[in-house]
Amino acid sequence: MWRRGFPHHRGCLRGVANQQLFSTAPPVLSATIRGGMAHDTNTPSATAPKTPVVLLVDLDAFFVSVERLDDPRLVGVPLVVAGEGPRSVVAAASYEARSYGIHSAMPLSAARRRFSSLVVRPPRHARYREVSEQVFDTVAGFAADLERASIDEAYLTVPPHTDPSRTAHRIQAAVRDRHGISCSVGGASNKLMAKIACETVKPGGVRVMAPHQELPLLLALDVGDVPGIGAATAARLAELGVETVADLAELPEDELLERFGPARGGWLYAVARNELFDPVNSTPSPTKSISLAETYPTDLTTSAEMAAALEDLAARLWLRIIDDGRTPSTFTVTARTSDFVTRSRSTTPAAPPRSSAELAQLAHRLLDDLDVAQPTRLLGLSAERFRTVTQATLPFPDEDGFVPGQEVYHAKFGRGRVLDLTSDSALVRFDDGSQLSILKEFLRPA
Repeated sequence: MWRRGFPHHRGCLRGVANQQLFSTAPPVLSATIRGGMAHDTNTPSATAPKTPVVLLVDLDAFFVSVERLDDPRLVGVPLVVAGEGPRSVVAAASYEARSYGIHSAMPLSAARRRFSSLVVRPPRHARYREVSEQVFDTVAGFAADLERASIDEAYLTVPPHTDPSRTAHRIQAAVRDRHGISCSVGGASNKLMAKIACETVKPGGVRVMAPHQELPLLLALDVGDVPGIGAATAARLAELGVETVADLAELPEDELLERFGPARGGWLYAVARNELFDPVNSTPSPTKSISLAETYPTDLTTSAEMAAALEDLAARLWLRIIDDGRTPSTFTVTARTSDFVTRSRSTTPAAPPRSSAELAQLAHRLLDDLDVAQPTRLLGLSAERFRTVTQATLPFPDEDGFVPGQEVYHAKFGRGRVLDLTSDSALVRFDDGSQLSILKEFLRPA
């Protein structure tokens, strides 16, 4: 999940952390399980902890796990989930595949060079979402509050007077027994340390840390191993002589604020002292942006190819905007050329597009402004800076009962969704990706 392994993966911890990491702890919080094997430093107690505990449930190699759930013949074989195009990348890799150095975001061609007999399954995102919802519905039954972090991760707090270690084991057993999915569970006093604890015992482990164990483990990490510190920030910190979190903790707050700004600098200062206490939020945060990007099997070289690609992106994005129910203010087109140079151009029009056709026209203008001269391997289109739509501006049925975004059926072309409407016809995007203008009399609600 992270670019670099944790120190325990490399067989060492820096400084005193290695001495203190598994030292004697209050009994409720000291249980550690790796790969299903228990290593308890103390016998769990039924006494509730005084320090609130956050648990992170992380579904191990989730896409791969779902593929194996549906086809048990895949268990134990090196397996990746990836498309089959010449430019496909690995979306998920089994632990057997990872033993050959194969990992997520690796080009599929490179993965096959590392292991020629690699089994590849195409992604099935609808199925992954279905299983994810089922799993986390089960997890929610153990939680006082639950916050979904991604399709395969969720943070939760346990109810008062509940042993968090015992709860973590019960969650793991319930997910395995009810859904056939392996998960790892980490627990600590805050989300950051819960995630770090979880990473140290993947796959299939449980670790709930005592408060006094957290800071030694954190200080021993390379800064690039801390969730939320990316390669660019790690590089800037390296220029300051900072390699580990212990090094980061030695920097004065004023220097961090000056170099990284009040928000980022303040966050780094708090991280180095394990002073992040963001609560588990069971209310989903609104989406900040909606984006689509497509890497094409062969480079786009003509204006007609670029126009068709943009119209396809605009239609797909428009349907997602309708589903979101809010109006975006800013739109961005991104292009990556064959020399791997990526450029983008944004605009905030005085009036937002009112149809997929208008969105496509706006995208064309942005692409023209980019003045792309090289063959293009990737195009992207995004919308952001949303504002809530009032009832008066929501799409409403026309006199024939059709509305943008509606699912419809055509006897010849099958199911699709309405993009735009005229007095007698509807522009429909069908499930096969085609877009056709169809007389309304030949359509019926799906």
